[in-house]
Formats: sequence, structure tokens, C-alpha cells
Amino acid sequence: MSINDIVAIKNDARLIALVQIIGGAYELHEDEDSKTKWIVHRQPIRVLDWELWGEKLPQPRGTLEKCANSDADTTKVIKEWHERVEENLKKREIPTSV
Repeated sequence: MSINDIVAIKNDARLIALVQIIGGAYELHEDEDSKTKWIVHRQPIRVLDWELWGEKLPQPRGTLEKCANSDADTTKVIKEWHERVEENLKKREIPTSV
């Protein structure tokens, strides 16, 4: 993933958050925190929005799949969410990219 890429975090069909990649990928092998030590491959993110209303993806796909087909229902849900978030950020004069 590249800086400024937008990623929808999900658990099966349930959306959790919309995030933006803000830094390069790295590996961390010496994490003492039992909750996160299993995560070796990491990348800094900025949480743009939390999905609090139970929105689900119509066609849940695998892990980290690109929204390549703009006609797909899943792509539409993610892109519409991002457009709403981007509009809110611009209204508040918050930068939309890093």
C-alpha cells in the first residue's frame, strides 16, 4: 500500500473503519504487548471514520482487495463512504492527504 491510499477495515461483511495510509510499511519483531506482538508487518494509518451504524458490505471479499470494478456494489459502498468523509474534512479545512 502507498501513502494516501484509503483502506476499509472490515470483519467479514461488517465494516469497522475507513483509514488512510500515512507512512511506509515496516516490520516489528520485538513488541512486548501481548495484544499486538503477533502483528509483525505494520503501517501507520490515520482513522478517517468509524462505522458505527452497522453498515455491511453486500459482497464481502478477501483481505486487501483493490476496488478495481467501479460497478461492484462493494466498491460503491466504500467509495461513497470515502466521498462523505472527504467532504466533511474539506468543510472543516482538514487536509485530505499527507
